[in-house]
Amino acid sequence: MQEASTNIISTSKTGNTTTIILATGSYLGETSIKELPHGIIDKTETGIGATTLELNSTRNSIIVEPHKITASSKAYKHKALYIGTPTKYHPKKVTDKEIKEYLLDTSKQGKKIVVVTDSLPRLIKVMNSIDQKEHDKYFLMLDEVDSFQHDSTFRGSMELSLDIYKKFDQDKRAMVTATMIPFSDPELEHEPRTIFKYDVPTLRGIDFISAENLEGKTIDKIKELIASNPNDKIMIAYNSVTGSYDLAEHLVKDKIINKADIKILCSINSEKIAKDYFAELSDDVLPAKLCFCTSAYFSGYDLKEKYHLVSLSTTDSPIYTLSDHKIKQIAGRGRKGLLSETIVYSTKGKTLKQSYTKDDLINSATKVISSLECLERHFSTTPLLKDNLKKTWESVANTVTIDTFTLVRYDANGKPQISYLNIDAYLESVRVREEVYKNDQSLYQIHKTTGHTVSYNNHSSKTVVVKQTTSKTEKLALVNEVIKQLKGLKSPEEIEDLLNNDSLSTNQRNILLTYHQFKDYVDSTDLISHLEIAGKQDKRGLKSFKKSADFVTMDNGNPYKRAVLYHFPIGSTFTGEEMVKKWNAVFSETGFGTEKLTPVSAVRLTNEYFTTKRGSHSKSKEHTISGLYKLKVTALKSDTLTTKKLAP
Repeated sequence: MQEASTNIISTSKTGNTTTIILATGSYLGETSIKELPHGIIDKTETGIGATTLELNSTRNSIIVEPHKITASSKAYKHKALYIGTPTKYHPKKVTDKEIKEYLLDTSKQGKKIVVVTDSLPRLIKVMNSIDQKEHDKYFLMLDEVDSFQHDSTFRGSMELSLDIYKKFDQDKRAMVTATMIPFSDPELEHEPRTIFKYDVPTLRGIDFISAENLEGKTIDKIKELIASNPNDKIMIAYNSVTGSYDLAEHLVKDKIINKADIKILCSINSEKIAKDYFAELSDDVLPAKLCFCTSAYFSGYDLKEKYHLVSLSTTDSPIYTLSDHKIKQIAGRGRKGLLSETIVYSTKGKTLKQSYTKDDLINSATKVISSLECLERHFSTTPLLKDNLKKTWESVANTVTIDTFTLVRYDANGKPQISYLNIDAYLESVRVREEVYKNDQSLYQIHKTTGHTVSYNNHSSKTVVVKQTTSKTEKLALVNEVIKQLKGLKSPEEIEDLLNNDSLSTNQRNILLTYHQFKDYVDSTDLISHLEIAGKQDKRGLKSFKKSADFVTMDNGNPYKRAVLYHFPIGSTFTGEEMVKKWNAVFSETGFGTEKLTPVSAVRLTNEYFTTKRGSHSKSKEHTISGLYKLKVTALKSDTLTTKKLAP
C-alpha cells in the first residue's frame, strides 16, 4: 500500500532484508524516512539521495568517502567538517586541535563530519583522546562501499576502515552503494540489509561498439556527435590521463574541435600529464564542450545538465576495464538523464587461465594464518628465531597471492588477518573477466537482458591516433614530479592519497610504494634523495635500492644480517671469486638466498649492501669493504613488531 505523499510505494521484509519501493525519480529526502537505516544499504539506483539524507539528518554523522574530490565537495556543499588532504574547496588541512574543538562544541547539534578513508584512523584517534566512547555519539556511514573493495589492493586504509566499522554498534553503522558487490566477510552476513528500488527501474538507451582500434573508433564517434549535435556537450569516461591527452591532441590537430573547448577532469596529481587540458569540476555542469574524465569522477558527484556520454573500456589492464557496475555509476552522474550513451570497448586482453571460489580463498587464507600462528608459537621460545619472526611472517604472507591480490593482511595491531576486501576484489575481477567480457557481445547481452534499449556493432576504424612516446626526458620529468610530491608531504596519510592517483606510471607507483615501505626507518630527506636517483635509473635501479634499504634497516640481531657482516667484515678485501664463496656460505648458513652467483653478480650484490673501494691498479680485481650502504637509518625493523629507535 502506498504511503500518502511520501513517495514510498511499498515496504516488505524477508528475513533480515527490507525492500522499499520508491516512486520513480523521487529522492529519499522526499519520503517519511528521516535518516538512513543501519546495515548494508543497496540503493540500486544512483542519485536517490542517500548521502544527502544522512547529511541532512538531525543526528551526529561520520560519512566516509573513498575519494577526496567527492568528500571535499560534499562537505563544502553541506557545511560539514572535512578531514582529508587539501583541495580547492578546503585548501588548508584541518588540524587535530580544530577537530577536537569541533567534537567538543556543545552548541552544535547534528554534527556532520565528512572524512576521506585514509584519514578515518586519524579522526578515531582524536576521538579516543577525548573519550574511548566518543564514537558512540556518532553514526558511521561508508559511502560507495564497492570502491573500498576495489581499491583495497593498494590502499591499506580500506581494510582499516572496515575494522573501524565493525567497532561501531550495529545500529550505528551503515555501508551504502548503488552497485553492490557481495561480501565474503562472514561478520557481515548478519548485517540487516535494506534495498531501495524504483517502481519503474531506470533503463537507458545504449550503443555498444566492439572495437580493436579503441582510440580510432572513439575519434570517429566524437566526430559523429559533434557533426550531428554541434551545440551539445560530450563527456568521455576514460581512466587514462595519457590516453585522454592523446585523443584530445588528435581532435585538435585534425581541427575537429578547438583546444579551448576540451578539458580533462582528473586528479591534481595528473595536471602535468593533462597539461593545458587539465581541469577540476567546480560546479554541477561540465566546464567545456568536450570533457574527458578519469576514475576520480566516475562516482559521487552530480551533473545537472544533459550531455552525450561515451565510456571507454579495454581488458588490456584492470585499470582501464569498466565493469557493468562501473558503467552504471558513470551514467548515473547525469542527474537529468543523458542525450545518448555509447560504450566503446575492446576484449583483446588476456583470458583467465584459472579461477578460485570464495571458499577456496578463505580456506587458503585461514591456513596461511594458522601457519603464521604456528611459527609464532615455535619461534617465540627461541631468541634467534623470535628476532626473525616478522620477516618470516611477511615472506609467507606475501608469497601466497592470487593475481595481484594478497589473501592475508595485517591489522592496526600488526596481527595477520584474512583480507576479505581483497578476496571480494578478486572475485569481482573474475566475474568481470568470465562474464562481462567473456566475448565481444557479452557486455551488450548483459545490458539487453536487464531491459535496456541496446544496439551493437563491431565496425572497424581506419583512424590512427598517435600515442605519446615517453622519451627519456619525459620519464625524468615524471620522476621529478613524484619526488616533488613526496617532498611536499605534510602527514603520513597523504602517501595513500598519492597512491590513489589513477594516472601514475608504473615507475612512479613503485617509487611511492618504496617510500611507504621505508619511511618509518630512514630519514625522509635522505630516503627521497635515494629514490630520486634510483627512479631515474633503469628498472633495476629501484629494485637494487630496495635490497640495500632492506638490509641496512634490518635489526642487528637478524640472522641473515649477522651472517653477512660476519663473512664481509668492514675493512676486508676480496676478489669476485672470493665473494662468490662468501655469499654461498651466507646462503648455506641462513637458508636465505638461492642465487647462482658469478664473480660479477657477487660484486654487484656486495655493492648493494656495502660501500666498496676497488684496488688502485686499473686491472685490480680486489674490492675493499669500506662500510654499510650509506643511508641515514633512524630506526631498525624489529622482528617482534616493535621499533628500536636509534640514538641521535
